[in-house]
Parts: sequence; C-alpha cells; structure tokens
Amino acid sequence: MIKEYVRIWQTSFNIDESLSRKSFLLFIRISFLNLFLIFPICDFLGSSILLAIYSILFFMVLFSAGIKRMNDIKKPWFYLFIPFYNFVLLLEKGEDEKYIKSPTAYINRYAFFKLLFISIAIGLMNLVLFIALCHTKSMNAGIWSLMYSSFLIVLSLIIFTIQVYYFKKKVTNDSIYAYSLRFTIFSLIITLLSVWQSWS
Repeated sequence: MIKEYVRIWQTSFNIDESLSRKSFLLFIRISFLNLFLIFPICDFLGSSILLAIYSILFFMVLFSAGIKRMNDIKKPWFYLFIPFYNFVLLLEKGEDEKYIKSPTAYINRYAFFKLLFISIAIGLMNLVLFIALCHTKSMNAGIWSLMYSSFLIVLSLIIFTIQVYYFKKKVTNDSIYAYSLRFTIFSLIITLLSVWQSWS
C-alpha cells in the first residue's frame, strides 16, 4: 500500500501512464490522513509554510493522478475540469477492470448524485450554524466558514467512497441515509466544538 502511494508521487511527471481506480482512492486516502500529521506540526512550529508547500505539491500530484485516471478510462484529460462529472469519471472502472467480475458494492451515478446533494446540504447546514453562532463577523471568519463547509462536502464523499470500495459496503437508499445521518451528527459536533473554542 505504501509502495503504491510512493510510486504515484515518484511518477507524477509521467502523465502518459494510467492509474487504476483502486490506486487513485488509495492516494486520496493516505494524502488526507497526512493532513492530521502536518496540521499539528505546523501548529507546533508556528508556521504554515510546511502546509502551503504540501498543499501545492499535493494538488500537482493530484492533477497528474487525475490525468492518469483519464488515460485508464480512455477519456481526454480536459474532462477533469467538468464540474461533478469529473468525480463520476474518477470513480469509473478502467479498461482492465471491466473484464474482472464486478463486486456487489459499487456507486452508480444515481447514488453518487444523491450523496452529492445530501453532502452539499450538510455543508450548508454547518455553514449556517457556524455563521449564526460565531461571535466574530469579520470577512476572514466568513471565508474560513465557507472553506470549512466545502471541506465537509468533499470529506463526506471521500469517506463514503472508502466505505464502499475498501470495506465492500453495499450501496442502497437505506445505507446512504444512514451514513448521511451519522456524518451529519459528526459534522455538527465538530462545528459546535469549533464555535465553542472561538468563544473561549
């Protein structure tokens, strides 16, 4: 697993290669987990330079990985810039995977857009709650709250995708609603803790 993650970073300039869906999701998952290591380090050092450098490098490699995914599914690279549809394409089976027996757990387009709509609703709910309870009404607070809600939307999609493809959770209406309820409770708790910290 780590070897595959390192290989993706090492071959980030070889955009003629292809990248499987499994490897792409592995890259997203480990990169996201790395943030939990970088944030405390930046906080300890009192500098955000490390976070800025990592973010720049991550998005460069992410763009390269996206191009490789397009190569894997035989789509032009500029499809990456089509909003929402690019998420569908990044999760699509590659040419080699189409000849392998499909697992029972997968996300079809209907389920994806339903989950996307719910995730956006969760993000907006937390945005309204954060703005309503936060005692500072500055422009910076508004920008951070908007970034926070956008982060929740992406986080919701990533966690659900990992549950399906790595833990073989079957996608049904009940599983989507149950997951959405759990993530809503989790996100509201985090939002309330963040607001409470800003009060102290």
